[in-house]
Amino acid sequence: MKLIRKLSRVLGTALLALALLCPILTVGAEPAKGSIKLSYDLPDNGFMLYRVADYNNGTYTLTGAFAGYSVDLQSEAAASTLENYVEADEIDADQSELTDDKGNLEFKDLSAGAYLILGETRLEGELYYTPVATLLSLPGWNEEAPVWTKEVEAKKEIDNTAMAKSLALFCAFDFDTEEDEEEFPEEVDVEVLKESKPYKTVTLKEKENWTYFVDDIKEEELRKDSTSVKPEVPKGYNVEVEKKVEDDELKFKIEYTKKKPEVPNQPSKPNKPNKPNELPRTGQNWTLVSGLACAGMACLIIGTVRTRKNDEET
Repeated sequence: MKLIRKLSRVLGTALLALALLCPILTVGAEPAKGSIKLSYDLPDNGFMLYRVADYNNGTYTLTGAFAGYSVDLQSEAAASTLENYVEADEIDADQSELTDDKGNLEFKDLSAGAYLILGETRLEGELYYTPVATLLSLPGWNEEAPVWTKEVEAKKEIDNTAMAKSLALFCAFDFDTEEDEEEFPEEVDVEVLKESKPYKTVTLKEKENWTYFVDDIKEEELRKDSTSVKPEVPKGYNVEVEKKVEDDELKFKIEYTKKKPEVPNQPSKPNKPNKPNELPRTGQNWTLVSGLACAGMACLIIGTVRTRKNDEET
């Protein structure tokens, strides 16, 4: 009877350790997948999803067609800047969906990373409805637990016209030191594209207050949702692009910042809709966790065996 009780203790301990270990090993073998549930005011509206960055060791790295861009994902204008490049370079979406009759849709089977969501401009009556670009990451975090399903309420801009009679471009700068400002070139070229095709190349110059205006534009030539820019980006700098139509004028704000060294494992903060100041962390090193779990299981078994041996000796 004593021997049966000892064997039961050993078997019970081993099974407990195995039960704790199995879920961790499963996660390590097959990375978790998530989804994004989006809601919008209009049914049958098209939305596109783009995977823009991989997540690794606490940092996000632009990937695929986005890998060559000098864009800071933590900047407030990151979403609009990436949207501009999607239009300029005709980047294909990873997923496309239509909202249902209640204005809902879902993007599925998403691995850890950063994602850009864009929506189609739509004419309703005499008004143009354009979904605002959204940048977010998966998974989110609830205290210390990853959340693999995110819900997004898509915002929109409403305009009474999608056309522009004039074009304005201007540069802005966000430098930490005067040295950064002095090192920046005295002029930069900006290629303007219409429906992803070259339309006009202009040069913004310091001596001209970094501004450029084009007034001789026919009304039908430039649409807000199909006009983009590809600004020259000097080495060591990031760029942000924002555009809007105001008083029949299509305005592009092109802002340059100095690149900063990447700092992994930043403390996470909740995403702000459409303006993520800081992408949250998206996971942990499951290899390390699995290793610790294996070590813990081994210690449990060894300890139990030693206890059994001591009992037998006594």
